[in-house]
Amino acid sequence: MVQSFKDIIEKFGGPANFGRAVGMSPGAAKQAGRRDSIAAEWFSATARAAHERGFGEITEARLAELAEQRRTAPKAA
Repeated sequence: MVQSFKDIIEKFGGPANFGRAVGMSPGAAKQAGRRDSIAAEWFSATARAAHERGFGEITEARLAELAEQRRTAPKAA
């Protein structure tokens, strides 16, 4: 199971392939990988592209779970 947004991006073969798959610019895809974060506006496209590639564990629900985990994680001091 994917444990992070970075895992999802790597599952697609890295930021460049992820960006092409979901229609995100190369720069935005690279930044998403660096930040280990995919903006909610990209969840639908990400889940759709994942489904097309047989990545069944990447769903809009899983993306929302990961976002919630990031939101509620303790912040480093």
